[in-house]
Amino acid sequence: MFDGGGSTQLLVPDLISASSLKEGSNGDLSFDDTWAISDYWLLPYNSAPLQHWCGSYTAVKARTNGAKAEGFTAGEQNIQITGIWGYLQYREDSGTDLNDASMTTTKITVAVDDGTQFQVGQTVLMRPSRCS
Repeated sequence: MFDGGGSTQLLVPDLISASSLKEGSNGDLSFDDTWAISDYWLLPYNSAPLQHWCGSYTAVKARTNGAKAEGFTAGEQNIQITGIWGYLQYREDSGTDLNDASMTTTKITVAVDDGTQFQVGQTVLMRPSRCS
């Protein structure tokens, strides 16, 4: 939740994407006014948190031609943004394959064909596959 400042721009911590932006008006932490995607921009415009060469969004701006052009109503904890928070969410294929016949849903280590494709600090995303 964020405090609306009564301006057309709201600073936010590192944001990768926003799935909803809502505003409350009565101070009870219920957010009854949903902003349409056409009502705001994520800033800076050249951010691309899904690419390796760029960073996150750090502000939300009311669009001049949107239904919320007047901006964020002043208030405490009256803005709710649902989304993915963080600096980057860049995904790149490692070029290696799992090499572990004993894979289970509770296993916490895996064997791969080429461990040199990984570095300390990387996050490994294993997508579920489907067999027919």
